[in-house]
Amino acid sequence: MLGRDVEKCMRDLDESIECCKQWKEICTKIQKRIILRSSKPNWEEDDGIFAENEAFIQRCRDLKEICEGQL
Repeated sequence: MLGRDVEKCMRDLDESIECCKQWKEICTKIQKRIILRSSKPNWEEDDGIFAENEAFIQRCRDLKEICEGQL
């Protein structure tokens, strides 16, 4: 990502963003299944576990803006 190929860097950032989104989607599905099968009916979803993931996605988007400026 630190090379001179800005377009490749942007593709890598897009790939990272997509991976994070898919990871969250998979985790959310698993979380909902656990809640449905849980013996503790008051166990609720916790979106706080995705805060760092969302922050990383935002950093990737910020880096993409920098790349766009370089182009």
